[in-house]
Amino acid sequence: LGPWCYTTDPIVRWEYCFVLYCSPCDRKTLNEASLACLSFFNDTVGCKTDLIGESYDGKMQSTPEGLICQRLDSQHPHTHGFVTWTSHGGITQNENFFRNPGKAGSVNSIGPLCFTMDQDTPFEF
Repeated sequence: LGPWCYTTDPIVRWEYCFVLYCSPCDRKTLNEASLACLSFFNDTVGCKTDLIGESYDGKMQSTPEGLICQRLDSQHPHTHGFVTWTSHGGITQNENFFRNPGKAGSVNSIGPLCFTMDQDTPFEF
């Protein structure tokens, strides 16, 4: 048995809910995570292992709103100052993936971002 919830069905007052189990890595803080956990997180699309996502090296290529990310080695349609960025293999190796090339205190300290291919939306987190 497991978690349950009330339903909107007047005949069925409540039912058990299917909830996925977390991996052992999901239950650890960054300070507690082992190298195996960090490798597990880095292989996924949407996980970051530090507060502002500087270590994020997943393969997320579009924003939650569905905008395609601009390649980091391109200055079109949006120019950016990350042409000399070398983390995670540098701008060429990072294709159009979300990254956080900034430092704490900069605009990027919110988390990984992508420059979008949409003329009206320079970047999204």
